[in-house]
Amino acid sequence: MRLYDQVRVRRFYSWARVYEINYRLLLKLIPGISELPDEVLLLGDDSYAVTVSVVERCRFTTSITLNHDLKSHDIFVVNPSVKIRIYHDARLAEVVACQQGSKFFAVYPFILAKVPFQNEKRDVNLFLREWLNHCLTQGYRLESNSLL
Repeated sequence: MRLYDQVRVRRFYSWARVYEINYRLLLKLIPGISELPDEVLLLGDDSYAVTVSVVERCRFTTSITLNHDLKSHDIFVVNPSVKIRIYHDARLAEVVACQQGSKFFAVYPFILAKVPFQNEKRDVNLFLREWLNHCLTQGYRLESNSLL
């Protein structure tokens, strides 16, 4: 196996690891995620809310959006929003859109090698991991009324 192929395989495993971690964090945050109603609300100890909306349900996958309402009227504060595809059979969760942007590549062509968003797909999935960890440490939980 050539060195370039070994690096590609190593990269794939590290990405798959991030997807696995995201899946496990989502399950901790939202137990029974495969049977979610169309929309639920997560409330945290910090008095903010995360809206979880089911976009698509298939046999082995579910697509959801997470929208964090930071209750800010500042034009420079953007409420985080991601669309996540959950692969129940493989136990993976991958960000497919972030802040309404959905065309990011795993690695950009060499001509763009000096741009700051070279590994954008990795970065948005790492962002999801950090966001989910934040929600868990801040005590976010399903609002009981949102399950009715």
